[in-house]
Amino acid sequence: MPEIHAHERRQHLDHGIVAASRVLKTLADNGHRHLSVCVTVPWTWIEDARAVSLALQVVCDANVVPYNLVVQISDETPLVHMPSAIGGVAELSWHGVEVCLSNFGSARHTHHHLRSLPVASIRLDASLVEARHGSLRDAVIVRSLIDMLRQMNIKVTVDGVNDRDDLRSSLKHKQTSSRAPS
Repeated sequence: MPEIHAHERRQHLDHGIVAASRVLKTLADNGHRHLSVCVTVPWTWIEDARAVSLALQVVCDANVVPYNLVVQISDETPLVHMPSAIGGVAELSWHGVEVCLSNFGSARHTHHHLRSLPVASIRLDASLVEARHGSLRDAVIVRSLIDMLRQMNIKVTVDGVNDRDDLRSSLKHKQTSSRAPS
């Protein structure tokens, strides 16, 4: 399913949700219900029950389907209160909004988040998968991580792979580098 990533990094994140719901409405009205819109938010937004509730209300008021909205959590701010974050992620997920952890594998988004949060997708940090001169060890780590995420039914995307050219380049590197055994 193709996605449109309309990242909203505004001072007032509620406006980002409003903008995303308008885009979703326009897409739906023009026969493009298969496209998604991504809004990037910090942990402080996910931890705020009022913000999550408002986002769901905005989507409902716009009369768009919530599964076309992707809320991507950035690692720009640290997670402060895990119980609130669990509640926010669970509430969004329950209503059909896809919740994605961005920059997974960076210093802030780790296995601890996977154990506790019901996320639907992970965006691997580019530094985790970038070329390491054909290192078999790195290939095994990345492949094992992706296999684990898939077994957990978590969709995996790689930061920096945004179009066909990026994908071709990534696949070309994969063919020329050492690969983990199957």
